[in-house]
Amino acid sequence: MKRKEALQKRADKMASGIDRMLLRLRLTQKLRDSLVQANAIEMSAQNRLREILAVLLAISTLTITSVFFVTRLLDYGNWPPAAYKSQSVYNLTSAGIKWDIHYGPSRGCEDDACYVRPQTPSSFFNRQAVLPLREFPIKDWQQGEPIFYRATVTIPESVRKLAGTQPLSLHTILMFAQSWDLYLNQELVFQGTQETMLAPIPSNFIRADGSVDIAIKANIGDLPYQGIANRGDLVIGPRSELAPLSYFSRDNATSLQLLYLLPKLAFCVVFSLLFVFARTNREISWFLLFGLTSSLELFFRSDFTSDVGLKGQTAALLALIARNLSLLVLARFIYSFFRLKIRWIEKLIYVGFILMTLHGVVCLFGLSYSVATRSLDITAILLKPFVYIVSTGLALMMSGLLSEFERSKMRSRIALAFAFVLFVGTALAFVDLAKLIANTLSINLPLTIVNLTWIFDLMLFIFMAAITGIDMALQHTQQRQLQFQLQNLNDRLELASTVQSTLLPEPMFGEEGSLSFHFRYIPAERMAGDWLFKGQGKDGSQRFILGDVTGKGPAAALAVAATIGALRQKDLLNDDITSTVQDLNKHLFTLFRGKAGTSVCLVDIADDGNAKIAVHAMAGWLHISAEKIKLLSARGSTIGSQNEISTSLIEVKLEAGDILLCFSDGCLEGARTMRKLVDALNKLGRAEITADKIFDTVVEIGKDSVQPDDQALIMIKKVA
Repeated sequence: MKRKEALQKRADKMASGIDRMLLRLRLTQKLRDSLVQANAIEMSAQNRLREILAVLLAISTLTITSVFFVTRLLDYGNWPPAAYKSQSVYNLTSAGIKWDIHYGPSRGCEDDACYVRPQTPSSFFNRQAVLPLREFPIKDWQQGEPIFYRATVTIPESVRKLAGTQPLSLHTILMFAQSWDLYLNQELVFQGTQETMLAPIPSNFIRADGSVDIAIKANIGDLPYQGIANRGDLVIGPRSELAPLSYFSRDNATSLQLLYLLPKLAFCVVFSLLFVFARTNREISWFLLFGLTSSLELFFRSDFTSDVGLKGQTAALLALIARNLSLLVLARFIYSFFRLKIRWIEKLIYVGFILMTLHGVVCLFGLSYSVATRSLDITAILLKPFVYIVSTGLALMMSGLLSEFERSKMRSRIALAFAFVLFVGTALAFVDLAKLIANTLSINLPLTIVNLTWIFDLMLFIFMAAITGIDMALQHTQQRQLQFQLQNLNDRLELASTVQSTLLPEPMFGEEGSLSFHFRYIPAERMAGDWLFKGQGKDGSQRFILGDVTGKGPAAALAVAATIGALRQKDLLNDDITSTVQDLNKHLFTLFRGKAGTSVCLVDIADDGNAKIAVHAMAGWLHISAEKIKLLSARGSTIGSQNEISTSLIEVKLEAGDILLCFSDGCLEGARTMRKLVDALNKLGRAEITADKIFDTVVEIGKDSVQPDDQALIMIKKVA
């Protein structure tokens, strides 16, 4: 985000700087007027239609999903059922009726019949508890072991009177068992399978005081859950009042999963289409992956898995593995969403993916079901608070950071809302952690929240979808604005570059009297800071200048234009070298207040070969004569950097065949490379020194000593 803001400010500054430069240049009014007209770009009808269709698609999907969600929530989310509190129903769970429960090795009974007799001592059973147990898997239960429940229940007289002639039934939302037997007063009266328990209690089994001995034997088989379901209560009431609750068993296995599954899939479809056609950022793909992994958990928990050949404990373990992986995908999405560049966090997440995958494989193929379930649950309970705490911290940090930028206020509020939602998830995660610690220490902690985790996960997904969509819209808007501004900037740069090219000397090579000259000019960017100038000085002498302004881009181009514009003034050009430098310095200092200046190599050559040289903040001129090569240099401050500067002149007599050579620091820089250049030129021989050869030699020797920059070179030869 900082980079975007910096780019935006830089673009604004560059555009305003170029505007000021163009205002100083005459003969560009028509070009500026046409440029302003070209900036008024209207969106095409096709783009508008695409935007409208995208908005309609998003709104339609959100509307349909919201209506489905609310409808299903009203149908199935009204919990607990009103029948649980009806006066005609006796709620064994809320009444605190304790049952004797047994599984595992015998504690004194020789056969199964022993566990259904009311006379059997309670010490023969494993434990006493209020049903349902609300713990899966049941502690210390081993696969294949039957579970026995036994209790003597006294049905209140008020319940029996309200039932009248209607038969009473024992009801719970679901019995997880391949088969189960119901015994009343030691007699087998009903058998069932994995289904809603709605077992009749014939009136002749109820004693005069309302008591009845109830015992249940559940043969679990390889089911992932055991015995009486942990959702709902265990009740006795009229069959007509309890029968409508039986649909919940089907919803638990199939339809109820759709309440959480279909909204996620709907969002995934929408964002998949947007991702394919909009080609937006990488975090969208991680958002989709989070939706798919969290949806897989729901899929494996439902009976839909039987359609693909998965059932029982395998499907249950796959659901837990998908849940754990989805937590890491959530962390990776948040890392991408906030545009973080903390590489060690990214590496840590990928290491977590590898370890979590290996852990899942071991649990699936190498551990017993109870151990694998416990291990996966512990991993999730420990991982979820960590992911949520880190995510909450990142969201708060980004909210504070983005609030400093005026254009990021909306994203700052999104990050703050995200932090609040994640904080709620953190609280729920710590509830799960507290339950794990309590169960490990055998502490009874009454924390039971039915389906709240799934509901929060769905709410989190919907919130993520909403903020991802808003972020996509913001990015699209900002992208269009940046494209418009960059196009505007490119147009201005093109105009300024064209104007700047007109400031170069018209002939880049030629002869003037007894002199021949060659110029080379290669800008590193569209807007260059090096400049060349050729004109006639006092008494008809030939004046050559090579300069390099401070800075780059439009600011440098502006300084170039101001410098060359000043040199083209006749009164300044006709002055002697010292006066020319002094007047140019005052002009630039007054114009830019010392914030922009130029270094120069200047020579004024009379027709008889007498040359006067001034050097300011550059290497100087190479004088190549028949005898030797000598560097002509003098100390001088950057022109325009201060109000007053001093100029030192160097005088030299050019004989026929002598060459003066000057180049900018984009060609070659440094004393060592300068010595290499002198050695190379000495090896060439005077006859081989041509403009092309010199330029190639300078660039080749200086390529390792300079950064990419403008390259400018002047070669002057005394031909007669």
